[in-house]
Amino acid sequence: MEVKNRIELFIEKYRKLIIINGVKWSYYRLGNKKEYVTFLSGGLKKAKIGFETLENLSENYTVIAPDYPPVRTVDEILDGIEIILKREGIKTTVIIGQLYGGIIAQALYWFKPDYIKSLIITSSGPTIFTTAQFAILHLILVLIRILPEKIVKKLFFSNIIKVLTFKEIEKNEYIQLVKGIVNNEISKEDVYSFFSTILSFGKILKNADISVTQDIPIRVLKSEDDHTQDPKDDKMFKSLYNNIEIINIGKFSHTAYLKNPRYFADKVSEVLTIKNCG
Repeated sequence: MEVKNRIELFIEKYRKLIIINGVKWSYYRLGNKKEYVTFLSGGLKKAKIGFETLENLSENYTVIAPDYPPVRTVDEILDGIEIILKREGIKTTVIIGQLYGGIIAQALYWFKPDYIKSLIITSSGPTIFTTAQFAILHLILVLIRILPEKIVKKLFFSNIIKVLTFKEIEKNEYIQLVKGIVNNEISKEDVYSFFSTILSFGKILKNADISVTQDIPIRVLKSEDDHTQDPKDDKMFKSLYNNIEIINIGKFSHTAYLKNPRYFADKVSEVLTIKNCG
């Protein structure tokens, strides 16, 4: 069966809708296990792209995977995730954050830690914001506001497709799938939201008087050949968090959960058991 058809079945089977503060959210719930995993996907903002990994994880866990609506602040993202967890009766959950989802996962760590049993970060960096990064984010937001939507979406696609890695046998199908999502499901406001929520998180961190007090286990799954990651990331992660371990998962480039969903799900299960952070 083609990837597109499998995703359509996935949506039909697992998708849920909810209105939060007047904004339409969608998310997926899979599995019926006692332990919960919440999967926060990347900048494409659509959890369905990782459907195979989500289905594999649901063999051992009940899985929650939200999409991200085009809101402007990280507070709105965090509140939305909290309301979804409450709706599903979830008091604590393992959080898995991939790229953009890794940033949101770290925001949850700082501002809503009571929900987090443990944290797994993959293909995402530590949330230490520099003056240069703030300036770049501001510039990007200005450009998004003034450029036509067609150009914004074209630039977004060309940049995101460079870092997504897929199974070779299905690569062309996934590229067309991503192109369809950007063309038909992602708006200029969605792209703006991606950067504005990161910027708002950075501003809150800069102005907040926070320090590491919780001992939540954090595990960073690191691909050897993920060129989006800075060599200094490991050191910065360890400067931010107490109970953290960097785990090498081999050569899976930027999106191991897409390139080898079975391996990625098994690795997560291994980390949550052998590494005592489940």
